[in-house]
Amino acid sequence: MAARAGVPETLLVTGFLGAGKTTFIREHLAPMLAAGGRFAVLVNDFGEVRFDGPLLRRAGLAVVEVEGGCICCTAGGHLLDALHRIRSELAPDLLIVEGSGLADPWPLLEALHAEGFQVLGAPCLVDALAHARLRDDPLYLRQIDAATLLLVSKASLVASDALDAVKRFLAGRRPAAAVRILGCDDAGLQPLLSSAAAATQARRPRVHSAAERAWAWRPAGLPSLAALLDWLRTEPDIYRVKGVCQFAESVTPLALNWAFGHASTMAVAQDDPGALTFLGPAAGPALQRRLPACIAWDAGDLADDAPLPAGAFDRRPGIGYVHGCAVTELDAAEALLTFCDPLAAPLGLVVDAALQSLAAVVTGARVRIVLTDHRYATLRAAAARLVAAGAQRALVLTRSASAEVVASHFGAERTATFTPACCLQHTAVALTGLDARRAVALIDLLAGGGRAPAAGPDPSSIGGFCTPVLRG
Repeated sequence: MAARAGVPETLLVTGFLGAGKTTFIREHLAPMLAAGGRFAVLVNDFGEVRFDGPLLRRAGLAVVEVEGGCICCTAGGHLLDALHRIRSELAPDLLIVEGSGLADPWPLLEALHAEGFQVLGAPCLVDALAHARLRDDPLYLRQIDAATLLLVSKASLVASDALDAVKRFLAGRRPAAAVRILGCDDAGLQPLLSSAAAATQARRPRVHSAAERAWAWRPAGLPSLAALLDWLRTEPDIYRVKGVCQFAESVTPLALNWAFGHASTMAVAQDDPGALTFLGPAAGPALQRRLPACIAWDAGDLADDAPLPAGAFDRRPGIGYVHGCAVTELDAAEALLTFCDPLAAPLGLVVDAALQSLAAVVTGARVRIVLTDHRYATLRAAAARLVAAGAQRALVLTRSASAEVVASHFGAERTATFTPACCLQHTAVALTGLDARRAVALIDLLAGGGRAPAAGPDPSSIGGFCTPVLRG
């Protein structure tokens, strides 16, 4: 892949919803091109919940996301700004553009040529599982018509005669493009990626797909993944579901990728319960009434002592946990006071940087305090510093899911949490309600009450000690 001097090279990866574009880039394309120089990925998700970009970043790829719109609809505005920024700031040897599942390839090709990129090829992912349903969709056909290489995904999920029908259709529809079965014909794939340069074409009227409706669902409780997948089998007008959500069956949030009956999940680290985007003709607020009910808890119901998932975000008023058992808030508060006994093993305090004023009231025995944000790298560094400083226990006053990172360093039995919701019920103590008033009262009580407050922490010390030692 050798472009003209000073002209960046580009591959435009297209494919309908759920065809496997992000997986192809992450698992096939990126390793294949890793030795060929620096490359970046331009990606855009259809709908308001970001999904593909974070997954590619977790694979270590340089990702630029188009903000505030969908590159399936326009070749101007944010797309051109992103292309200009990529050329001027990143200057990659190769740019991979991942169009959304509803992207019309022709405006994208025009924009790339106009911005000075040399388009080497336009591989298109074709979902063997969804082909029969989509073969008459005008946008699906336009993606195939623009392809320089057709890669059939999910071939193992269909019968051999159905797969043969897909190959015959593609060969008849786009005879100029090679057809390969992804996962079977990969050995000679790299030369085909740029064997036929993608051409621009006279501007055509925008075509529309029945799948262009999107709706984001932010569940109020814990949905069951199994129940959701069973329900989706009864909804032919939902083509795709993707996003990150905490499910009842998992102890951490899961990235869900469902398309045309096939689902995959991956555990991810996230600080909130997340959301799912539904795509298809039936996507809209009316789905809310048909979705399976979420698992919820009645306020004050302490009968169920079964362990809850780490991301369950139990927000029941008056609830607490002691070593995994649900107790009243008062019992949890008393257990927390016992846990924070200054005569016990050295205690470290992890405080949300947004609540830095809380640290000013800690005036008790030697306590190591660290301010932190919600990035996992910062949390890991903060916990590691506390351990290195000799802290043997940790009290976490930060966002719920962040506590899990600290607990992984100290162990659940040596970690207590005072967070907006009980996220880690199996810790030594879990108490809810991290509003400033209650948190200050708690820390002041732990510090011995009426002593003069210590100097406030340095707000620039994110990830480091806000003060070496606070003394009474």
